[in-house]
Amino acid sequence: NVLSGLFVVLRRQGRWEEALEALERWKTVDPQGYMTALESSNTYKLLRKYETAEEEMRRAIAIAPDRPDAYLSGAWNYVMWDGSTERARRLLESAPDLESSEIEYQTLLHDLYDRKPESALAKLEESSHDSFSVQYWYAPTELLECVCLSEMGERERAEAACVSAVDLLHHEIEATPHDHRLYNALGHAFALLGRKEEAIRAGEHAVELMPISKDAIDGPQQAIQLATIYAGVGETNKALDLIDELLSIPCELLSVGLLRLDPVWDPLRDHPRFQALLEKYGREQ
Repeated sequence: NVLSGLFVVLRRQGRWEEALEALERWKTVDPQGYMTALESSNTYKLLRKYETAEEEMRRAIAIAPDRPDAYLSGAWNYVMWDGSTERARRLLESAPDLESSEIEYQTLLHDLYDRKPESALAKLEESSHDSFSVQYWYAPTELLECVCLSEMGERERAEAACVSAVDLLHHEIEATPHDHRLYNALGHAFALLGRKEEAIRAGEHAVELMPISKDAIDGPQQAIQLATIYAGVGETNKALDLIDELLSIPCELLSVGLLRLDPVWDPLRDHPRFQALLEKYGREQ
């Protein structure tokens, strides 16, 4: 479909008005298409138009209730919109019994957002996956275990898990050195180990490989990861600079609601500038 291809290219280039025009033409040609509804929901979520994104998500689910993507998109939309996991959890629970590692991963994240690391760790221990590979990031279970254990105060076990994650990620980078997601995962592991310079170097390299100027959808996701690394290693002003930039542009997985919710931002929580950003962009969103 020429219109869908045009829409995808324009959106990746950050040409948002033109992308929306192409999307509306695509919907006119294929008004009952699952992908038109799903991509419409994803796009309005990127633009932080959460109510419209919800309407399109509901339309996608009505067209194809047995496909997981719309449930995933809608759950993210609710978390971003509400700053709460309540509606997101209910939506995922309403899905049919879908085999989806991404749904499994998102429910695990909901536990971390709700400060229930023991529950997240239990899910990991029951999981059949050794990693969660999604479009914008890659998370080996060792890294997720480290996050959970760190939140639980289990320092020795957390360090052992993080060292395992670093070793694994170094091997994977040797095999696929241009996968930017691996460097952000490595940066998070180093940050949790307190290895500041290595954490920053890895996170900044991920952004060099996939800058916002190269891809208006994937680029911001890598910048979000770098901001969390900066926050975790005490580079507060660099983290706040990135947050300010990312809240000012279309960006799928950063919102005032998620900034309020996610414990990863706790190092910034009491900073006056962080609070000022929440107030400023909260009025706009």
